[in-house]
Amino acid sequence: MKDFLKVAVKIVKKELKSHFVIQGLYMKEFFKNFSKYARSPNLFLFWEFSILGIAVSIVYIAFPKSAIFLYIWIVVFFSLLAAFLKTSIERVLYKDQIIIQNENLSSLIDHLDDAVVLYDKDFKIIIINPAAERLFSLSKKMIEGTRIGPASVKNKQLKLLTETLFPSLAPGARQTSETGTWPNIIELSFENPRLELTTILNRITNKDGAVIEFMKVIRDKTREFSLLKTKNEFIDVAAHQLRTPLTAIHWTFEGIVNASETYPEIQQLAREGLGVSERSLKITNDLLDASKIEDGRFGYNFQKTNIINLINTVVKEMSGIAKEYSVRITNSSEIQQPDVFIDENSIGMVLFNLIDNAIRYNTKNGEVFITTQRTLDEKFVKISIKDTGVGIQEDELPKIFEKLHRGSNIIRMEPNGTGLGLYIAKNIIKRHGGEMGVESTLNRGSAFWFTIPTEKGLNPFRSPDQL
Repeated sequence: MKDFLKVAVKIVKKELKSHFVIQGLYMKEFFKNFSKYARSPNLFLFWEFSILGIAVSIVYIAFPKSAIFLYIWIVVFFSLLAAFLKTSIERVLYKDQIIIQNENLSSLIDHLDDAVVLYDKDFKIIIINPAAERLFSLSKKMIEGTRIGPASVKNKQLKLLTETLFPSLAPGARQTSETGTWPNIIELSFENPRLELTTILNRITNKDGAVIEFMKVIRDKTREFSLLKTKNEFIDVAAHQLRTPLTAIHWTFEGIVNASETYPEIQQLAREGLGVSERSLKITNDLLDASKIEDGRFGYNFQKTNIINLINTVVKEMSGIAKEYSVRITNSSEIQQPDVFIDENSIGMVLFNLIDNAIRYNTKNGEVFITTQRTLDEKFVKISIKDTGVGIQEDELPKIFEKLHRGSNIIRMEPNGTGLGLYIAKNIIKRHGGEMGVESTLNRGSAFWFTIPTEKGLNPFRSPDQL
């Protein structure tokens, strides 16, 4: 029995101690908030009551039978009446203002083509607009006020909405914004029904910066995606169909050039035809490569490669074109261990494209300088191709790697071109985990550079079996 009482006393002491600690925290939080909001206009009546009450008490104690006490009470009464009236009017005006703002916001949201879902921190749906009703096949009456959780995915009616609010549950999700930044942008893909959605999530905070609600804007890109896919399929089929006859035409002109050495006029015509067929084949291959990149079908085989040997091979292949344009190529390296982990064919394509541009858009008797060096952290190799050519206009530099873009001065020099070469090159380098950039001065030349990793683990796109 004594042991039992001892245990009971210990438990009671522990509970009392815990209780007082909690109460102390509550009081500390109370006074913290009180001091924070003491200067708020909302406490005007509180302070007025307090001051007037103290004043009346002092007068009453000092002059208990004086008529001044009555006058003070009259002043107090009318002051409080005026204060209540003022506060009531302000509250009515404030509520009217809030109602108007909410109506304007609701009207704006309702007329948006994109779906909008507003929900609180507990994922309780506050507002959905008509576009969201159509997208998710839900009505406002049914969904507003409903709390959505991961378990809601089992409900057929709420499945699509749940997977949209919780992207990790969706069949396909790809974040396009940087992690930890706002707004948070995610691309979602669904199979049944086929949907391609872009979601933009942002926070709604109060005046103190605390998050109170979330707004998710959902853009339905299914039709746009379908049209793009149809376009890519058409380009793919057309390019494949064109490549075979173009290859045959190329061989035919090549044969005529070789067989017409004693007929200069015929040989000249054949050379011109051969040049046109080469350009046509390059355009066809660029279209096929761009289509493969956009569809994710551009294959890569990453392996250990001597980058210096690869550059030398490409430079040797380009020597004929350089001679034709009267351009000298200088190739130098500053690295002792030239091994990198790349797809040799695709990086060879990047080198060929950049060196070819440096030659074709150069000046007569111009130069091309190729340099290879390691980055400061030793994790990447940086390759730079610099020329003494026509350069690029400053306002066109941000768009130089966009699909189908060609510089205005380049178009005047060479009307025939697709504007796909640099787009393909940058995608290849990005796929390798590297970066590509350009520096240029109009009429002074350009310097294109790219980096490629020296170690296996530095390429985030490589599949596990290639690591």
